[in-house]
Amino acid sequence: EWLDSCAFVDNDAVSGGGIFLRHVGNVDVTNCNFTDNAAVMVGGGLAAEECNRTAVSDSVFWGNIAGTHGGGMSVHRSLLATDVTANTFTLNTAKYGSAAFFRKANTWSMDDNAFISNSCLRMGGTLFWIRGATATADSMEAPLSYTGNSFSGNTYGTGTADSMGVSTEPFNVTVSPTNLRQEDYLDDAPFT
Repeated sequence: EWLDSCAFVDNDAVSGGGIFLRHVGNVDVTNCNFTDNAAVMVGGGLAAEECNRTAVSDSVFWGNIAGTHGGGMSVHRSLLATDVTANTFTLNTAKYGSAAFFRKANTWSMDDNAFISNSCLRMGGTLFWIRGATATADSMEAPLSYTGNSFSGNTYGTGTADSMGVSTEPFNVTVSPTNLRQEDYLDDAPFT
């Protein structure tokens, strides 16, 4: 499914407030606008489930709300790869992963995205991905590529500033401009 220069504004749904894509071979979204959409469950702006490949680039996710995961977007079971590049996520809200939520992506990358004033109501910060405790659990490795992303004014839980705001379950990931470091929730020791 190829979506280019589309606008999804003021829509409501159970999942995928702006658009819900399921069992689609390859999803390519570019230069699209997802504004003021709401989902009761996941993916306030966009939800993609069980697609072979999901690529989202040069798009705007503004003011979207999800009741549970992924205020801006949610990608679940991308069988081959998920690539998120050069998007802007602003004022999105969800309980977990205010801007984006990822689960069971085989491989994924996230580069040159801007995350501004997104609000996470619980844990998960601005980005949230499920990383299983065992190889057979909801396993998902850290991104293959993670460069050039910027975070500003994002909040979580108690309204605390979350300038970096990336976490996984069960691991928390702290991002600096030059590296991606994983920390164990229990003792904050580096995870290797």
